[in-house]
Amino acid sequence: MYFKLNHAEQELKSVFECWVSGTRSYCVSQLSGGGGTGRGNQDYLKAQQLFLERLAMAGMKILKVALVSGRNETPPYDDSRELDLTRLPNQDDVRAFRIAVNRLAKNVGRDASKPGGSRTKKLLYEVRWPGDAKLLEGHVLKALNFVVAEPSQDDLKYKALGDYLEAQDDEVVVLPIHRIAGLVGGLPKSARSAQFWANAQNHHWSRRKQWLLRGFEAFWESKESQVRFIRAEQPTDDPTLLSARIEYEREQIRAKKGRRTPPSGSRKPRKVRSVVYRYERSASIVAWVLEQARGSCEGCLNVGPFIDDKREHYLEVHHIRTLAEGGPDTVDNAAALCPACHRELHYGLERDVQRTRLLNQIERLVDHPCRTQE
Repeated sequence: MYFKLNHAEQELKSVFECWVSGTRSYCVSQLSGGGGTGRGNQDYLKAQQLFLERLAMAGMKILKVALVSGRNETPPYDDSRELDLTRLPNQDDVRAFRIAVNRLAKNVGRDASKPGGSRTKKLLYEVRWPGDAKLLEGHVLKALNFVVAEPSQDDLKYKALGDYLEAQDDEVVVLPIHRIAGLVGGLPKSARSAQFWANAQNHHWSRRKQWLLRGFEAFWESKESQVRFIRAEQPTDDPTLLSARIEYEREQIRAKKGRRTPPSGSRKPRKVRSVVYRYERSASIVAWVLEQARGSCEGCLNVGPFIDDKREHYLEVHHIRTLAEGGPDTVDNAAALCPACHRELHYGLERDVQRTRLLNQIERLVDHPCRTQE
């Protein structure tokens, strides 16, 4: 997730990443504005100055500065080159410190044949937290006055199409291409192709989710230069799409727009072949966490709800920051929970509250950052 500095005088179009790296330290990386002279580069320098000023005002000491190069969008980074802090002036002189950091960093990974700096650079700061209480990501965001950066341009652009489809009651919605262009503020030439309106979820999700998550599938009709959106009721083996369709159908039933009699379903569900990617997990991590728990849930503190076939109180190991969100498979990111607490952390209305409670309750846990990108 990307953040920006909340600044009353001017919106600074420079984004940061922020994550807790230990119980008393955290990291911040700033995406480079490149070496040009445009507004983006000016905002980068102003945001960098403001960030360093806020560190100084809060009495936070920089432990390490590194330059990250390459096109990785999120940590951990493949290429990280630490700068020599002994060559930098005192951090209390914020302007001099900033200028010295940028001078050291500007030539790392730079293509001498091209003007300006590299737009793939990020400056990475590791900072010591001054407080004694256990450090959570929210503490850092509040102290530095970080706010979540705005949604991507594609999210904003195609939302109007999703809102339109959501308001429709018909099973089939046909929209001429010029009508869609009017809704979203223009379309590229590639919009006049079946590929642009494909229902695959592995690419261009910010666009395709606008119809898929509203229960439609899109079909390009080239002769008529139009897109036919058909409400998809056929079964699916995709859990994300199934969950979205279930929620849509329930809303329709509650609004008395859906089926009034039980649906017929399928007497013989079709078996499909699929490729599933799973994250590798360490058996030693699971074993260590279960042994620490000694049969009691680390959430509600009650013993496991039943005796399993190994004659032990049954518990499940949960990653506080899920692996899908970029969390590590380590003991400082894992807790032994009863099934009820485990399901609540995945599906509960107050799952974020329960997650924060666990982080405060279990001393070994670290609030690792969310590192997923759409």
